[in-house]
Amino acid sequence: MKEHLNIFKIFDEKKINYVVWKNINLINDFLEGKENLDLLIDFNKKKIGEKLLSENGWVEVISNVKNLKNIKHYLYFGYKKTFHLHIYYKLRTGNTILKEYDFSLIHNFLEKKIYNKEYNLWILDYNYQFALFKIRLLIKNSNLLGRYLYKRELDYLTAEYNHIKNHLNNNSDVEILNLNEIINHKDFLNKLFIPNIKECKKFINSFSKYLIMNNVQQLIFIIFFLYKVLIKRILRKKQFKLKKTFYLFISGPDSSGKSTIIYYLNKILSTKTNVKKYTIAKPYPKFLLSYFFKKKYFIKKDYYKSKKPRKNSFIYLIKCLNLSILRYIYHLIIFYFTPNGSVALLDRYVSKNEGEINGPRITLHNKANKIEKIFSFLEKLFYSSIRNIEYEFKLDTNLNIALERNKSRNKKISKSDKEIQERFYKFQKSKFKSINIIKIDNNKKIEFSINNILFNIAKYYK
Repeated sequence: MKEHLNIFKIFDEKKINYVVWKNINLINDFLEGKENLDLLIDFNKKKIGEKLLSENGWVEVISNVKNLKNIKHYLYFGYKKTFHLHIYYKLRTGNTILKEYDFSLIHNFLEKKIYNKEYNLWILDYNYQFALFKIRLLIKNSNLLGRYLYKRELDYLTAEYNHIKNHLNNNSDVEILNLNEIINHKDFLNKLFIPNIKECKKFINSFSKYLIMNNVQQLIFIIFFLYKVLIKRILRKKQFKLKKTFYLFISGPDSSGKSTIIYYLNKILSTKTNVKKYTIAKPYPKFLLSYFFKKKYFIKKDYYKSKKPRKNSFIYLIKCLNLSILRYIYHLIIFYFTPNGSVALLDRYVSKNEGEINGPRITLHNKANKIEKIFSFLEKLFYSSIRNIEYEFKLDTNLNIALERNKSRNKKISKSDKEIQERFYKFQKSKFKSINIIKIDNNKKIEFSINNILFNIAKYYK
């Protein structure tokens, strides 16, 4: 069984009662990462269920447009596909936007389930699906907005209707609400028969006690919904956001594959959420970085001068202090200007100690003068003021693997094996300003590292 489907097996093992209650015809699309899966879960097992989802790679996200009580969204990010669970703790349905009725008290739908051997999961009995489908259509067509949305969804509803009808058990007589006249209407068996708005209102009035939003609440919700849709388009927000901003710092030796991993993480995560990439090691504007790369400025690494101690010239002191100030300012941008609920991707971060990767650079010798000491104090002050990042995903890479990948890398600045070795050992000694370190086995294909990081996001994201 694929990893993202393990959750259904785990639910069974932990006796978490669940059922796929609608859109059974879209399960194949769910498996392709194209559609969500509507899952009704026992409300009494909510906390346990959420813990199991988090421990097994599913990340809870918030819609940038519409969020309803007792309905949640979970995403499973994979190297090739992203999967979406639409989890209901109460069976809410109705208008596409509102879902203004709670039918959890009509029946215990979790007891009306059948096991689907094709997909190895529990689905709602088709006769109950059909009864709920009819009720949903009545609600959708009881007002002008609902009727408009119904027409927009007609192809989806027709496909769902045909699938249910083809799997009905003719020997089963399901009565959910006292709607015999409409639910048993002969036209319902042959086509999507929809009464006029007046008739729909007449029938839905008979189950008004299940209505959980009055007219004023519905109007306010629709206004806010339309406002959020407008803001989403103006600001180019993605479909979802995280409950809080997640700072994803990837550390690793040179040629470990950081750039490739960051590229794919950005590509995968940005399909559903907003992502911002940061490079604190080189906190310069993009046009300046392009110029530096063009002039091969960054090829001048410590390796070539490692045998000779640096002389703390005044220009060198200015450069070091300037870099510490820029990194401090850049860290403020990372932590205070990243949009709320986004993923902040970092391929570098600052180190704690002098002489480490991206750490303080000024080395004081025995005969250091006052100016050198002042500059060193100020440089360390800025580095110490940079906030610790909560999680560091450390790529545990073998030196031979790094050397092998260096030969096949395609970058503007090439590095020799000696420099890779020098930087490798320097990385091993470096301690970045992070609180928790999660080691990622990075000696297999990059795909495994990416999947491992994505899986751990759910585990450590709180």
